[in-house]
Amino acid sequence: MIYALFSDLVFYVFIAASVVQYAFWLFVFSRLAFYKEENIDFSTYNLPSVANARKVVTPEPSPNLSVSSESHNRPISIVICARNESANLHEHLPKILNQNYPDFEVVVVNDASSDDTEIVLHNFQKTYPHLRVINVVDKTLAGKKGALAAGIEATKNNWLLLTDADCYPLSKNWISGMVSGIISKKIQIVFGYAPYINCDNSFLNKLIRFETLWTATQYLSFALIKQPYMGVGRNLLYEKKLYVQANGFASHADLASGDDDLFVNQVVTQKNFSLILHSETYMYSMPKTTWNGYFTQKTRHFSVGTRYLLKHKVLLGMVSMSHFFLNVTAFYLLYSNISTMFAATNVVVRICIITFLYTRISRRLREPFAFWWFPILDVIYICFYPIFAPTLILRTSLTNWSRYP
Repeated sequence: MIYALFSDLVFYVFIAASVVQYAFWLFVFSRLAFYKEENIDFSTYNLPSVANARKVVTPEPSPNLSVSSESHNRPISIVICARNESANLHEHLPKILNQNYPDFEVVVVNDASSDDTEIVLHNFQKTYPHLRVINVVDKTLAGKKGALAAGIEATKNNWLLLTDADCYPLSKNWISGMVSGIISKKIQIVFGYAPYINCDNSFLNKLIRFETLWTATQYLSFALIKQPYMGVGRNLLYEKKLYVQANGFASHADLASGDDDLFVNQVVTQKNFSLILHSETYMYSMPKTTWNGYFTQKTRHFSVGTRYLLKHKVLLGMVSMSHFFLNVTAFYLLYSNISTMFAATNVVVRICIITFLYTRISRRLREPFAFWWFPILDVIYICFYPIFAPTLILRTSLTNWSRYP
């Protein structure tokens, strides 16, 4: 009797989880899979930049440009926080300093570095007058937030474009492409995409890049249905006015992380954002190469999810819970020979759908994945939170406990 009731419950949970999964994949995530790349006329922006011209000339509006006629000449402040990043700055900073954009400054915050960061930045300043360096030793906020707040306070312009010291654009049109997202006066935030590179073809690398792709699938797709909930600080543009109005990072000052996603979650609305998914605006970076480094990174990320707005926690919870319970209940039904054909057919259909959509999304976002990896990593990923979440919670708790006597 109990076994029959339990089996019925599992069957109904399987159906409910399947419906939720199909709804999200077919009506939400498919938006990103079929989203067309923006048509941006970069020639409007390709003027003598501040890096190699004394006089900036304001261009005539291009009739082919489908963005605001004012967006091309907005002064931009790029803010980069660097802590012991001398090697990355030496390699990547010139790709940012030499962007094809008429009016921008680059503010690098030297966050109490103990390596050659200060020397590297000083040498760059000799060549690039639009590079400004802020040396920070004592911070009012923990982690990157303190350095970022100091950098934002020092900026001269109203529009802030954020990235990290270990990131680099493939194109000199990165700034221009991101600025093209300011399509009206209502826009205050522009989301960009920031993938990790395939550096060693290891399983850890595949897992990290898949997780990044899956995260992007969620936050970009939700943005496309006017339910934005986060941005990624490696490639994010917003108005300084918005930062001031929100009192900076004050609402989550107790957390070391959240300078990007929690801030966006606090200030974004259905009308004040846009997203740019042009391949010349992608900002690349090196992923973690060790499991310990990956755990440390996930510990920081895990601590901010509980601070999202309730509606976003509900939506994301429905995605993850339906994903988990569909697979768990499917395994039980197949193992117990209960509605075997129905369960197997449902699983196969879902695998076909997600593989097709993941393949389109990965190509759209220039992620080099063979299609057969998607069903494998999709199944592996459902084990992520049940296995790693307790570890992450424990590590977070121990870290917080160790701060007190």
